[in-house]
Amino acid sequence: MRYLAGLLLALAVSGAIVAMGFGIFNAYRHRRRASLLWAVAAVTLFVGQCGFGQLVAVPKPAAGQKVAVKPSASPAHVPTPLSSQPTPSKPPQPGITLLPVAGFGRVVVDASTSHVFVSSPRSSVIVVLDFSGNIVRTITDEPGADAMVVIGSVLYVTLTTAGAIDEIDTGTLSKIRTLTSGLVSPADLVAAAGHLWTTTGPCANWSTQLVSVDLNSGTRKTFKLPIESSLSYCAAFAANDHATNRILAWDKGLEPARSSVIVVLDFSGNIVRTITDEPGADAMVVIGSVLYVTLTTAGAIDEIDTGTLSKIRTLTSGLVSPADLVAAAGHLWTTTGPCANWSTQLVSVDLNSGTRKTFKLPIESSLSYCAAFAANDHATNRILAWDKGLEPATVSVIDVSTGTPVLAQSAREDRLGNLKDMAFTRDGARFITASGAPYEFDEWEMSNLAQDGVIYPAGPYPVAVAVAHSGKETMAGGLWQPYGQDLYEYAVGWPSSALPGHHTGTTSSQVYDRGLAFSVDGSSIFVLTGDQQPGSVGVTFNVIPAA
Repeated sequence: MRYLAGLLLALAVSGAIVAMGFGIFNAYRHRRRASLLWAVAAVTLFVGQCGFGQLVAVPKPAAGQKVAVKPSASPAHVPTPLSSQPTPSKPPQPGITLLPVAGFGRVVVDASTSHVFVSSPRSSVIVVLDFSGNIVRTITDEPGADAMVVIGSVLYVTLTTAGAIDEIDTGTLSKIRTLTSGLVSPADLVAAAGHLWTTTGPCANWSTQLVSVDLNSGTRKTFKLPIESSLSYCAAFAANDHATNRILAWDKGLEPARSSVIVVLDFSGNIVRTITDEPGADAMVVIGSVLYVTLTTAGAIDEIDTGTLSKIRTLTSGLVSPADLVAAAGHLWTTTGPCANWSTQLVSVDLNSGTRKTFKLPIESSLSYCAAFAANDHATNRILAWDKGLEPATVSVIDVSTGTPVLAQSAREDRLGNLKDMAFTRDGARFITASGAPYEFDEWEMSNLAQDGVIYPAGPYPVAVAVAHSGKETMAGGLWQPYGQDLYEYAVGWPSSALPGHHTGTTSSQVYDRGLAFSVDGSSIFVLTGDQQPGSVGVTFNVIPAA
């Protein structure tokens, strides 16, 4: 009998090992993890039945004798209806679950049902899982399902493509109703002060507004967001305690560079002062003793005294995302209207009164997509512009001599892919471009917007260019290049041999777009570098001796 017991034990263990090997092989072959679990279960079954101790033989019952069956230690499994009450929690089991969705939205954990809700705007579904990663249900027909909040037994979800908020019963996992609709691209969602709070209005258009929604009636109220918060660009909310009366928000999509300051340095790179409270400080022009700066998030232009380094006044306001800034024909020129929306317009601003005039940009110039201007001589009557963000680039010359802009020339430059920067030569008759492709700095004629044949060799990827306007006329070109030379210098008009180059960046710090300038006497090159990944902070001011 002991021999028989030993034989059975050997067979059980052998079968378990084979089963486990088969399961691991299948798991390795990327099949369902059930194969591995099946193997483990097989080991448990065999060893559990046979035991690690001595097997006990059960005597054969006599004829007519009934065999008593010992009740199972665990009752047979009975499906338990879904409930909002806490369920006996089992420790989460490690594992990987492939979700049947095309993209991720948000994730919310509901402790009362031990469920995890994962939304997918692209797939318009909400996947419900238990704490071990098993899919409980996939809730469909929720267009653009994104942000979610659980209050009691109700899951609220924003439907970005339906412009609505739906209610889902966390017990039955079925839709209760559409609480409210008529929103435009509602994104984040939080509960505070007894209401739901979301947004209406597309991001990146400076038109986002805050919306409160009554939890019972679905009645909503819309509120404009303060300009200084930048939340009208795109508002994101931090998950919070529903009992709070506060919402923690940030301007999603705006980078740290928009830190609302202007840093003033001397020519050796020493910080003289940091001018604060300049919301979205961006493009700048110095005329006499005044620095003019566009405030992209305040929609204004401020004046700064270059002597005292203090604010004089806000020259004008009411602009939408003003970006580039140049002086020509006795006026400042900037833009109004967000980029990438084909609604950008040209604006002239009177230097004394701040009175502004708005002009539509010609369709053929593509400048209404997003207009960028080359820094110029303030005495000129022309603006050299390009359609920032489009490729190949279209370069345009705008005549503003009469106060009313006229498109003098416009040319689609097929060679210029991802044009980043342009700089005039000293005589103003030519200009040099820095574009992602080709890997060089090209020279062009202002008279006809054609290449003049001068090419300054470089490498990938040109992002900045500047020309010295005093001393020896040289050009400096900056590259987005983490590993090799990222600063080139040539004598203007003489590209046969490069002047000594430099490598200012690192793998985590590269030259910024339009991040070059020469000192007044042309003896130094100022190079701005930094980590340009979203969320990164820190900008380095490099002083490089010019050749």
